Amino acid sequence: MASAAMTSANEDRRARPRSRSLALHGFILAMLVIYAAPLIGVALTSMMTNAEIAARGVWHIPEAATIDNFVAVWNDTPLPRYLLNSFLVTIPATFLSVLGGVLLGYVFSHFRFPFAVLLFLVVIAGMFFPPQAMLIPLFRLFNSPVEIAGFQILPSLYDTVYPMIIIHMSLGLAITTLLMRNFMGALPSGLREAAIVDGAGEWSV
Repeated sequence: MASAAMTSANEDRRARPRSRSLALHGFILAMLVIYAAPLIGVALTSMMTNAEIAARGVWHIPEAATIDNFVAVWNDTPLPRYLLNSFLVTIPATFLSVLGGVLLGYVFSHFRFPFAVLLFLVVIAGMFFPPQAMLIPLFRLFNSPVEIAGFQILPSLYDTVYPMIIIHMSLGLAITTLLMRNFMGALPSGLREAAIVDGAGEWSV
């Protein structure tokens, strides 16, 4: 009798983790479907004609899949130039954002100075600025030359890729600083102290 009760209790304990695992996997699968739905819709419509989309909507298998849309994009738009512009913006912006995040993260994690926490919060606050709220001020800033005391410091950057690089770098600096500060703060302080004892400066560390 007691043996049967113990066996039943053990089976109940094994069944609970299994049910939790099934619920977790079901939730993950549902989220995957939700996030994949727009991509599936884009993939389906890319192989349909405009007339078919208007007649039957997005969510159906194309009657006669076609790649005419891809051919039209390649032939009728300067796609190579668009790709080049993407590389010209993303590579420098990513490099500068990561570089700045590493430097700021190192400073905020290993140095104690007045208003350090306040300055860190100011940098992190960049993550909470909606880009839409900055469109008009940034346009006015980059559309005219930068002058200080009547002297032109920078020319107008209108119709160049430099404003895009600066904006993406600035917006990415907040998250990279946060990540690098947490990462470097988790490293043993003995590593930095040992390097300094051996004669390394802060830049070498």
